[in-house]
Amino acid sequence: LLDARRGEAWFSRFAEGVGADVPGGVPVTDMANLFTGLSSTLGGMAGTAGAAFSGDMNGWTFTSGAGDADGLAILNLSAVDANSILSSNGLMEFDVDAGVTLVINVETAPANVSAKVNVDAESVLFNFHAATSLVFGSQAFNTSLLAPLADFSSPSGGTRGSMVVGSLADMAGVRAQRSSC
Repeated sequence: LLDARRGEAWFSRFAEGVGADVPGGVPVTDMANLFTGLSSTLGGMAGTAGAAFSGDMNGWTFTSGAGDADGLAILNLSAVDANSILSSNGLMEFDVDAGVTLVINVETAPANVSAKVNVDAESVLFNFHAATSLVFGSQAFNTSLLAPLADFSSPSGGTRGSMVVGSLADMAGVRAQRSSC
């Protein structure tokens, strides 16, 4: 977890060498700049063939398709679609092809995210590349989040996955993805 505005990084057992106080470490501002650039680049990518979503307010299914030559599938959500999906309180499910990472670019996030991801979606990244504020409700959101410009809070829901945000407040919990490694 990277909180760029506070200049802090928190990690479970997986990260070493980040932070100015670590000998030979990478300064947090350098990491923040790296993730901001990555988020912007991903946010500017065109959608890939086969990446799609379907559903209604009760539940949504996201499909990756085969992705590109590097195994990257991009799905761009318009502001209207993002609002319908993320504020629906519906369950999100994912059908991601083997060897593919699905990036879901969110153009404009709703004021409050209430949709839920109750399954560990290890190969899914929600990229809130333009968001400056994100408030997640009381539902689990078990996928990775990239929102380097956003003030993020989730008073009671929590997440299981990687998270990069501009700042963090009122967090119920951030847990690493379970891994078979």
